[in-house]
Amino acid sequence: MSPLRILGWVALASALAIVGVGLLMRRPTPMHIPELIADAPWLIGPHPDAFSYDGSAVKRISGEGLLQLDPETGNGALVVSLRPDASWTVPEEFPLSLETAIAFDLPLETAPNLWMDQLIHGDTAIGDARLPATFALFAGDGRLRLQAASETIEVDVFWSLAHALRQADGAIRNQGLVFSPLLRDRNGFSNPDQLELALLVYPEGNRDEILLHLVFSSVEPPSAWTALTVD
Repeated sequence: MSPLRILGWVALASALAIVGVGLLMRRPTPMHIPELIADAPWLIGPHPDAFSYDGSAVKRISGEGLLQLDPETGNGALVVSLRPDASWTVPEEFPLSLETAIAFDLPLETAPNLWMDQLIHGDTAIGDARLPATFALFAGDGRLRLQAASETIEVDVFWSLAHALRQADGAIRNQGLVFSPLLRDRNGFSNPDQLELALLVYPEGNRDEILLHLVFSSVEPPSAWTALTVD
């Protein structure tokens, strides 16, 4: 790894840590905006196995996800906080520091795209084609502007509340067939009886590389959201 790239990873870790100091306390929620709280996230990967289709590179870590969303206005936020965990061991190449809390806040009203009741991933051109197609109650993207000391770093984010792709062991499979992006048919790998809150973080303008892939499993959305969805 080049010295310049290493410095980039260090700067990103510092930026996320600084942002996290003010976000670990739960933000106030306007009464009219439904919210979902998810915990016990999976860390998928890390790099270079950032998708871990067979579940061999999936770890439970300590953290919380908070999704607030008013479907009528698009107002709300996605707030994610991760706490240090002694069992969270990753290679040196992974860009995030394990020695301090990490958190970030994505205001949804400023995000460029919000999808509702929509297929994502696979061949849909929404999300990441390296994941199988799944039905999302909500999905969105955005860019986070993070500042550490005198340096500013931007990352791209894609998030979704969608039918679960991960099995109990973290694998993505359909009746024993482990998913691969090389498969011609990328359907049939999601579970409509279970939901996941997932987050993909990319370097700015580079969707080929994953900086962070989180999945919060077994979440329960507010009734105000499920009432809006279609079968």
